[in-house]
Amino acid sequence: MSKRNLKNGDLPKLQKKIVFSLAKEGAMTMSETNRRLKGENTSTTRAFHELESKEMVKKIGATEYRGREFSKYWLSERGMAFALLNSNVKPDIIRIHALSFDKTLEIYFDLRSLSPRIANVLDRLMVLAGTVNSEDLVKQLGPEIVFLERADMMKFLDMAKKSREFSDFWKQYLKNMKRFLETEGKGIGD
Repeated sequence: MSKRNLKNGDLPKLQKKIVFSLAKEGAMTMSETNRRLKGENTSTTRAFHELESKEMVKKIGATEYRGREFSKYWLSERGMAFALLNSNVKPDIIRIHALSFDKTLEIYFDLRSLSPRIANVLDRLMVLAGTVNSEDLVKQLGPEIVFLERADMMKFLDMAKKSREFSDFWKQYLKNMKRFLETEGKGIGD
């Protein structure tokens, strides 16, 4: 299955159930997930491995039980974005789980809270790319910023200032846009 199909919600039924269950409940072992879904162990194990190969889930640790270690799984960035686009799990629940494992995702969740339009752009980008760096965020969000209400625009600028890396890319983007507009403006009036 291609990454393009992922953004359209094209995962097999059991794989979707697993992604949505992890999004709602947080990290779990394969067995815990299987019990919650009342599934068949072999099918669930196979589905987990397929999700792992699609970079939708990742191992985040292990839990010990009766002297054996069992891997715990959580959603990858791509898996979180897929769940946000395709399920009715509240974004705040996914945010709480995600930030307990990876604090670097805070700017992603802060930005997606600005508007539904920006959330959609970010989630689609994350599903396709698997991860989003500051440069990609600036390139994708630049055109969307003009549609924000003034209050949301101010929140966006405050967030940009908080993140040094994001702020540097944003300043460079604005500089490039200004140069482009000046260059294009000269050609239009001639």
